[in-house]
Amino acid sequence: MNKSELRAAVIAAIAEVEARCGRDAPELKDDTRPVTDLAEWDSLLGVEATLIVEDNIGKEIALESIFVTEDDDRTARSIDEIVDLLSAVVLGEQVA
Repeated sequence: MNKSELRAAVIAAIAEVEARCGRDAPELKDDTRPVTDLAEWDSLLGVEATLIVEDNIGKEIALESIFVTEDDDRTARSIDEIVDLLSAVVLGEQVA
Protein backbone atom coordinates (compact mmCIF):
# COMPACT_ATOMS: atom_id res chain seq x y z
CA MET A 1 0.00 0.00 0.00
CA ASN A 2 1.46 3.35 -1.03
CA LYS A 3 0.80 6.92 0.12
CA SER A 4 -1.79 7.50 -2.59
CA GLU A 5 -3.74 4.46 -1.42
CA LEU A 6 -3.44 5.57 2.20
CA ARG A 7 -4.74 9.03 1.27
CA ALA A 8 -7.69 7.43 -0.54
CA ALA A 9 -8.43 5.28 2.53
CA VAL A 10 -8.45 8.35 4.80
CA ILE A 11 -10.68 10.35 2.46
CA ALA A 12 -13.05 7.38 2.06
CA ALA A 13 -13.30 7.05 5.84
CA ILE A 14 -14.09 10.74 6.26
CA ALA A 15 -16.73 10.54 3.52
CA GLU A 16 -18.28 7.48 5.19
CA VAL A 17 -18.48 9.21 8.58
CA GLU A 18 -19.96 12.31 6.99
CA ALA A 19 -22.56 10.17 5.17
CA ARG A 20 -23.50 8.39 8.41
CA CYS A 21 -24.11 11.84 9.90
CA GLY A 22 -26.32 12.81 6.96
CA ARG A 23 -23.78 15.20 5.45
CA ASP A 24 -21.97 15.32 2.14
CA ALA A 25 -18.20 15.29 2.49
CA PRO A 26 -16.69 18.57 1.33
CA GLU A 27 -13.72 18.68 -0.99
CA LEU A 28 -10.73 17.54 1.07
CA LYS A 29 -7.27 18.88 0.37
CA ASP A 30 -3.90 17.92 1.81
CA ASP A 31 -4.06 20.82 4.28
CA THR A 32 -7.64 20.08 5.44
CA ARG A 33 -7.79 19.39 9.18
CA PRO A 34 -11.01 17.39 9.64
CA VAL A 35 -11.26 18.10 13.37
CA THR A 36 -11.22 21.87 12.87
CA ASP A 37 -12.28 22.32 9.24
CA LEU A 38 -15.34 20.07 8.99
CA ALA A 39 -18.61 21.21 10.53
CA GLU A 40 -19.66 19.29 13.62
CA TRP A 41 -16.57 17.05 13.50
CA ASP A 42 -15.47 15.99 16.96
CA SER A 43 -13.10 13.56 18.64
CA LEU A 44 -15.68 10.75 18.61
CA LEU A 45 -16.03 11.02 14.84
CA GLY A 46 -12.22 10.95 14.65
CA VAL A 47 -12.16 7.66 16.56
CA GLU A 48 -14.91 6.25 14.33
CA ALA A 49 -13.05 7.33 11.19
CA THR A 50 -9.81 5.83 12.53
CA LEU A 51 -11.55 2.46 12.89
CA ILE A 52 -12.84 2.76 9.32
CA VAL A 53 -9.32 3.55 8.08
CA GLU A 54 -8.08 0.41 9.85
CA ASP A 55 -10.70 -1.61 7.98
CA ASN A 56 -9.86 0.14 4.69
CA ILE A 57 -6.14 -0.60 4.93
CA GLY A 58 -6.45 -3.97 6.65
CA LYS A 59 -4.12 -3.05 9.52
CA GLU A 60 -4.62 -2.13 13.14
CA ILE A 61 -3.34 1.30 14.12
CA ALA A 62 -2.20 1.51 17.73
CA LEU A 63 -3.64 5.01 18.17
CA GLU A 64 -7.02 6.09 19.49
CA SER A 65 -7.35 8.62 16.69
CA ILE A 66 -5.16 9.48 13.72
CA PHE A 67 -6.90 12.84 13.44
CA VAL A 68 -5.28 14.49 16.48
CA THR A 69 -1.87 14.28 18.09
CA GLU A 70 -1.44 12.02 21.10
CA ASP A 71 0.18 14.71 23.26
CA ASP A 72 -1.60 16.87 25.83
CA ASP A 73 -2.43 19.50 23.20
CA ARG A 74 -4.39 17.06 20.98
CA THR A 75 -3.56 19.20 17.94
CA ALA A 76 -5.64 18.54 14.83
CA ARG A 77 -3.72 16.82 12.02
CA SER A 78 -4.09 17.70 8.34
CA ILE A 79 -4.84 15.04 5.73
CA ASP A 80 -1.19 15.23 4.66
CA GLU A 81 0.01 14.76 8.26
CA ILE A 82 -2.37 11.81 8.68
CA VAL A 83 -1.01 10.18 5.53
CA ASP A 84 2.57 10.73 6.76
CA LEU A 85 1.63 9.17 10.11
CA LEU A 86 0.04 6.17 8.40
CA SER A 87 3.09 5.82 6.16
CA ALA A 88 5.26 5.62 9.27
CA VAL A 89 2.96 3.13 11.01
CA VAL A 90 1.97 0.99 8.03
CA LEU A 91 4.88 1.35 5.62
CA GLY A 92 7.66 1.97 8.14
CA GLU A 93 8.62 5.29 6.52
CA GLN A 94 10.20 8.09 8.52
CA VAL A 95 7.96 11.05 9.32
CA ALA A 96 9.66 14.37 8.52
